[in-house]
Amino acid sequence: VLPGVGNFGHGMNMLNASGLRESLDWFALEAKKPILGICLGSQLLGKGSEEADEEGLGWIDMECKRFPESEN
Repeated sequence: VLPGVGNFGHGMNMLNASGLRESLDWFALEAKKPILGICLGSQLLGKGSEEADEEGLGWIDMECKRFPESEN
C-alpha cells in the first residue's frame, strides 16, 4: 500500500529522499507485486502532476490534471 496525503511535489521529493525509490521500483516492476496507491499514493504511480514539476514513479501511463476553475 502506497498511502499519501499532501502535495505531489513534496510527496515525490520525500519518497526519493527516503531511499525507498529503488526498492519500490524493483518490488513493482521486477517482482511484479501489486501496489495499491491511495489518495496521493495513487497520483505518484503516474508520470506526473500539474501540481508540481517533479516526475512521478511512471509505473502507469497517466498524468494528474487539475479540475478546471468553476464558480460552482
